[in-house]
Amino acid sequence: MADLKPFTFIIFGGTGDLAVRKLIPALYNLYIEGNIEIPFSVIGISRKPMTHQQYADFFVEGVKKFSRNKYEEEVYKKMAASFYYISGDLQQDNTYHNLIDILNKVEGEEKNRLFYLATTPEFFPVVVENLTKHGILLKGAVKPWHRIIIEKPFGSDLESARLLNQRLERLVDDFQMYRIDHYLGKEAVQNFLVLRFANGIFEPLWNNKHVDHIQITVSETVGVGNRGRYYEHAGAAKDMLQNHILQLLSLIAMEPPVDFDAASIAAEKVKVIRALRLFSENAIVRGQYQGYTAEKEVAPASTVETFIAAKLEIHNWRWAGIPIYVRTGKYLKEKKTEIVIQFKNTPYNLYKNNNIGPNRLVIAIDPKTGFDLQFNVKEPVRGDVKIRGVKMNFCHECEFGDNTPEAYERLLLDAILGDATLFTSWKEVEYSWMLAESIFAQYEGQMPHIYEKGSWGPEEADELLKQDERNWYYGDLRRNNANPCGNGCIQKQAGI
Repeated sequence: MADLKPFTFIIFGGTGDLAVRKLIPALYNLYIEGNIEIPFSVIGISRKPMTHQQYADFFVEGVKKFSRNKYEEEVYKKMAASFYYISGDLQQDNTYHNLIDILNKVEGEEKNRLFYLATTPEFFPVVVENLTKHGILLKGAVKPWHRIIIEKPFGSDLESARLLNQRLERLVDDFQMYRIDHYLGKEAVQNFLVLRFANGIFEPLWNNKHVDHIQITVSETVGVGNRGRYYEHAGAAKDMLQNHILQLLSLIAMEPPVDFDAASIAAEKVKVIRALRLFSENAIVRGQYQGYTAEKEVAPASTVETFIAAKLEIHNWRWAGIPIYVRTGKYLKEKKTEIVIQFKNTPYNLYKNNNIGPNRLVIAIDPKTGFDLQFNVKEPVRGDVKIRGVKMNFCHECEFGDNTPEAYERLLLDAILGDATLFTSWKEVEYSWMLAESIFAQYEGQMPHIYEKGSWGPEEADELLKQDERNWYYGDLRRNNANPCGNGCIQKQAGI
């Protein structure tokens, strides 16, 4: 890759779950496929006592389990030969002195540095202040480049997010900060822009004249697990709604950017988030799964929500009046991330003996990736006309195979190359928190509705749509284990 220069990847929180499950497997996939080449070095920093060799060996099982490419020992050994480790306290000068010693050893003339803050949020400014104090991270550094990837959450509320941003911007320039939301690295999310702006059939329909409503579902089948302490301060609203869901919505609803660079796309996303608000009062439903208060590090009388649904509206000319229903939760019936664009019904039903279903564009993001375009056809029977709904399906795995790069691969490579398009700008973060706090104010002091594990959340979430004579969409792409891609794959395999 012509634009790729030697670099050093420094991971604060270098033995954490994120490094094991995502970062090092992503780096391995980039390396084995030739997207990055040696020389590059990895320096992990954490409290665990460990040698450099032990650090390299530490990730072997993680790469075997979480890499999408098969583990090849010789390839991994070649990459891991440039792995180094520092056991230290992030608040102590000695840790950074040790880091300088290793950098002096491994870096040549190119001193490009990518810092990944995979720590708890309270250490973000601590690490950056120490890096700048010791001259390891230089403000405004372009040649060589110095960049920081910051994991979510960026602040715990609007005030803390602003204070964090102010502290960081005193130390480094904004263009050096890469605020990560891994959803933006998913292949289906990247396809939003192509779907919108490379297909002329959708743009004339993409407005309040033709769209009836939009639904976004991000559901999980597991509980909070060992994240009870974090979840008690976040809840579903801060964990998923304030970031992931608003990012998905802003990409779906944004206006065409003047260019496909990071600044142009961020500007259009900000316009959407600024225009978002609750559709009306009491347009929020909060839930808590049975047994949440018995989870580890959860308060026995906790009122934190593990489910939230809301009815939103975008106050602009394109979308005014169109309800946007969003929901996310733990211990729900099915794991999926899905967006539904439901179009308005025909103004008059000529086929009065038929209950004609709505047309929908269903965008599946996780666990499978693809699109369904749903419309109505006549059944091939004699007598009265019988109409039923069918699906025209694009299955990503069928068309391109199932070895698609993971989100962290794309995002890490973009950060190395200096492309911030799929990262979150400060203005997006700020306006997302402003919207989230207006939502928090609506339910302050209210008890969440209790729902059963394995359900679709509290019944009140269904009522949020039923009062508008609508329903949540529970269908999915036509896939199963025997035929994961639906009828389109059968035809393709048969040569039809």
